[in-house]
Amino acid sequence: MAMFDHHYLTYNIAQCRMVIAPTLVEADWSLYVWNFDRKTIVILDPVTMVSGSQAVMLKHNDIVDKMHEAMTTCKEVYFPYPNVPMQDWQREFISIDGAHCDSSKSGLYTMFYARYFDGKTLTRILTAVSHN
Repeated sequence: MAMFDHHYLTYNIAQCRMVIAPTLVEADWSLYVWNFDRKTIVILDPVTMVSGSQAVMLKHNDIVDKMHEAMTTCKEVYFPYPNVPMQDWQREFISIDGAHCDSSKSGLYTMFYARYFDGKTLTRILTAVSHN
């Protein structure tokens, strides 16, 4: 794939501890984060999180399965080293009080959360008050 060509990259992808993927699901933007240090996939859905982690899981579980399968293939083909096993990863469906939005703002929130997710939690949250 041309996107992994060294001419386009200024860093070594194999040394990244996280891969962050904004994802469009059911007309809302969400954030999927593969944390290679923790072998965890974190799902942040700014629209559904208001309904709790279980609702986020129900909305995203099947899609995460497919995305993780694709991530596994990509890693095995393009970045076999370091050898990080891709099976048995944990999933965290994040729900944070006050950090949700409506569908029309989900892209903004998702990009904000991509910037402020540190691998375990959000270091800052965006709220209706903070972005007005």
